[in-house]
Amino acid sequence: MTDRSLVKNNLRYHKIIMVFVVLIYIWVQYEFSSGNWTYNDGSPKIVGEQVNGRDEGTWTWYYENGKMQMQGTFHKGKRNGSWIIWDSKENKISESSYENDKLNGKFTHWYPNGKMKSNGYYRDDRLIGNVTYYNEDGSIREIKNYSGDE
Repeated sequence: MTDRSLVKNNLRYHKIIMVFVVLIYIWVQYEFSSGNWTYNDGSPKIVGEQVNGRDEGTWTWYYENGKMQMQGTFHKGKRNGSWIIWDSKENKISESSYENDKLNGKFTHWYPNGKMKSNGYYRDDRLIGNVTYYNEDGSIREIKNYSGDE
């Protein structure tokens, strides 16, 4: 028989890794695609504005098929407000809130079928309070409480 505590610990780390994957994805899209703003056919990769050398206002990233990939807002070069990521078929993958370039507020992740995958809250880039994890059928898999020190 498998030791269940080992499986639970690995599952916990898997969840934390998934959050970091989303954050790295956003960072990579922002950092490495800001030099070339259009695809070969002239359609936009990125639409946004810089003021005094800093990103400002709403920025939108696009897939090559023209569908939105990611959208978020900057204030003085820092992420602020709602940030949304979609897959190439326009299914919403995640929505998170930023304040002063840190995750702050509610987040939600979805499965490709549109059912909620997880939701909860961040404060200063740390999970806080109850985070609910769902199965693909929409049923609750687990509710975990985070103290913000994890």
